[in-house]
Amino acid sequence: MRICLSIAAGTLLFLPLLTHGGEVSWAAKNCRTETFKWELLEKVLEQDSAETREQCRQAAKQGDLAAQTYVGLMYLYGVGVGKDKEEAMRWFNKAAKEKYAPAQYYIGVMREKSIKRDGTLREEFIDHDKKMKEAVEWYKKAADQGYAPAQTRLATINFSGFGIPMNITEAMRLYRLAAEQGYEAAQVTLGNKYAEGYRVQKNEAEAVKWYKKAAEQGNSDARRQLAEMYAEGRGVEKDEVEAVRLFRLDGQELELGKMYAEGRGVKKDEAEAVRLFKSALGDGKGTYSGMAQYELSKMYAEGRGVKKDDAEAVKWLRLAAENMNSSAQFELGKRYLEGRGVEKDEYEAMTWFRRVSSMEDGVAEFEVGKWYAGSQCVEKYGGDRAKRCEGEAINWYIKAERKGHPGAIAVLRELAAKGNLLAQQEIEMMEKRPKK
Repeated sequence: MRICLSIAAGTLLFLPLLTHGGEVSWAAKNCRTETFKWELLEKVLEQDSAETREQCRQAAKQGDLAAQTYVGLMYLYGVGVGKDKEEAMRWFNKAAKEKYAPAQYYIGVMREKSIKRDGTLREEFIDHDKKMKEAVEWYKKAADQGYAPAQTRLATINFSGFGIPMNITEAMRLYRLAAEQGYEAAQVTLGNKYAEGYRVQKNEAEAVKWYKKAAEQGNSDARRQLAEMYAEGRGVEKDEVEAVRLFRLDGQELELGKMYAEGRGVKKDEAEAVRLFKSALGDGKGTYSGMAQYELSKMYAEGRGVKKDDAEAVKWLRLAAENMNSSAQFELGKRYLEGRGVEKDEYEAMTWFRRVSSMEDGVAEFEVGKWYAGSQCVEKYGGDRAKRCEGEAINWYIKAERKGHPGAIAVLRELAAKGNLLAQQEIEMMEKRPKK
């Protein structure tokens, strides 16, 4: 029997009810062994006093299962003791022998995390099948007792097919079992699966339901996703005011900035949008910073909330592009192609277009194809490369066509009509594909 206690915003604690005379044991209350986010667990232990840790050690020696699992985590993380995985496993095994689900779960975690790569150019996992089989067996023991973290991890393994045959139906069943217990990780994951429609039937109303349940427990990931659903009217009636409230509650400065810039759910204030974008920059590195940098580049380019400044716009655009922001990479490529704010350089433009990694409309690929098809490619590489330039152009047009770019489709049809075999083959394949 277990209870779920809230210990912090976005954090859940699952503890066993060990009773004596109808009362929950001291260890069950204080020797904490589970949080919503794995990376928070070490911090939870570090926040405990030395006295609490010592009391848990004493309770563990007396056979308290929660305390034994807690001591195992102390050794696993090296909190209050030297890091020692063998000692951690010894304590987990003590509790696991008594069928204590959290201990069984952590043995599974340790078996899975012990899988290593071989360090070669094409890395392979060492002893993967054996260790994953063992991990899954331990996860299943804990999951069969209704332990939500184990159910969630086992669901993820079933969903990915990493270690066992893929089983989407079983994965969704396990996610739901954990989510119905109030486990945030499972609730957020269910929301994501239904919102994306990845390997399951897309159901945005169902996604909203699970995001709401996790958001009510203070989960920041769920609040952010829920805010976006309200902002776009997906799975719920559009409510931009509620979206702003959730973005603000979660400190989502980037999204708040967009709402202020567009006057959605709040009075339009472009200067406030710029302030929020700058505040969202963080250390200037990574995906999130790249998105804020891209938004700033647009504000400077258009003179919104700041004085129009093309040089400043290019500065922020380049920073965003270097942070792998696809929109920024494409826009920087366009600037080099047109000579806006930078010296015109078609080759540099193609370099940036090539780097665009995740845009789904095929525009970047189409621009690269146009460059190879034009005189610029032959001029750059010499007349003897004309055949190669043509071949490269077709390859890039095909990449754009497969993303549904209408211009690429038209060009390939034209080339096919002229007898180009590669273009003919691609058009034939395109026409056989199921319509989206």
